[in-house]
Amino acid sequence: MKFCAFNNPNIPKKSKVLDHIKIVVKDMGEVGRIWNDPRLIWYSKTENLSTIDWELIRCKERKVYKNIKFGKTDYGLHVLFSPHKYRNNDITNANDLTAIDCIETIKTIIELFKIVEVEKWKIINLELGINFIMPGYGKDLVMFTEYWKKTLFKYDRTLAFSKKAVNQRNGRDCTYKRLKLYCKYTQYPNHCAPDTVRLEIASGQTRYIKGKLGIDNIECLLNPQIYQTIKNELIQAVKDVLILDHKTGFENLNKKEKQKLKEYLTNHTWYIQTQKYANGFWQMKQRYFQLLDKTGRNIHTELLNTFTIKLNKLTRQTRLNSTTKKLASKEPQTRLNSTVDKGGISTYEDLSIYRCKVTGLTLENEGPVKVIERVPNYIRTKTLRYLQKNDLKTFEGLRMDLIPNHKHSRPKFERTLITHMAKQIRNRYHNSIKIKKKGYNEPMTQYNNQMNLYAAFGL
Repeated sequence: MKFCAFNNPNIPKKSKVLDHIKIVVKDMGEVGRIWNDPRLIWYSKTENLSTIDWELIRCKERKVYKNIKFGKTDYGLHVLFSPHKYRNNDITNANDLTAIDCIETIKTIIELFKIVEVEKWKIINLELGINFIMPGYGKDLVMFTEYWKKTLFKYDRTLAFSKKAVNQRNGRDCTYKRLKLYCKYTQYPNHCAPDTVRLEIASGQTRYIKGKLGIDNIECLLNPQIYQTIKNELIQAVKDVLILDHKTGFENLNKKEKQKLKEYLTNHTWYIQTQKYANGFWQMKQRYFQLLDKTGRNIHTELLNTFTIKLNKLTRQTRLNSTTKKLASKEPQTRLNSTVDKGGISTYEDLSIYRCKVTGLTLENEGPVKVIERVPNYIRTKTLRYLQKNDLKTFEGLRMDLIPNHKHSRPKFERTLITHMAKQIRNRYHNSIKIKKKGYNEPMTQYNNQMNLYAAFGL
């Protein structure tokens, strides 16, 4: 059964929220306090059969305050709202919302409902989004975008000129991380330019929201550093996107290169590559980027530069207010091994803000890395050689940790200490559980990684 207050003029019409925050409150005392707030307007009541026990009826009541929706169930309270639309009086989210604006909006909501125990307001669903303009593309950019990493973009029926990329498990969409790209002008033609496009990252799992973004409850959204993490996630998503730019020119290519680029602009070429060995897709992607660079226009570089400028603008104040001084002090003109294009935009990554996930050292000596390329996850031989020459104390500390008895245990196929240490770092990154060995020439006593496959077959 469903009862709705359709005739109440004070209740906003139900619409699909595109960028939103979903919060759950399980403390029944807090639930009762919020639910009995006289400012909340009753919206609907729904009764459904339980999917676990068909003899059990689950009831859900809904109330609203402006664009904030409250849903009460037997086990808690769900709160769903969009800070962007709340700030715009539920009119649109086609304009810009800076990180400071978002923090102020969250503070307003906390003060409005007098939330003291913020740790009880857990965030279980989150969507990150940014509007940007690509002159001359607009809808074409959405239609030309084909892959996010190796996941195919599929048409989204909820909006015109909209695509989404979702990994699937057992035939169902995985809620860990979803990417959506659509033309914002078709949704709000009176509030944005014709070439406005929106990119969104959505997640319905706390494993990503808390583990990757560091967001646990509503108070975390008041931390300026969180928005730097969100900025990096959006930039990384753009790096992983593959666009088949059918507007590209062929003037600077020879006959063989023209034929190869035409082949790369075919969807079926990339589909075949996804069915082959793992690195084949990435290698072909780099060759495709090289051909686009030779034509004089690489849409991926332009898109990433547009994103970087826009996100730096939206998070500029939070970067200045952040307690991480090192991150705040990095300016584009002081980047190591960086070159600047004609538009004054750095085409290389600032690796000094990234750290090795094994040792914790900065990756600044691993450059140069182009902005459209992947940032390394750990230090390699280049950094190790630099430390051996310029910072022997740190180098010896690493050596003692990675290879305590290196003089008597050098493996057969590693000729130098540097390559041996680099291999140990690589192994520690890819194998989270350390392999226990008696010695390099003696059999392993424990198999906790991929090597157990060989042991199982007696190889």
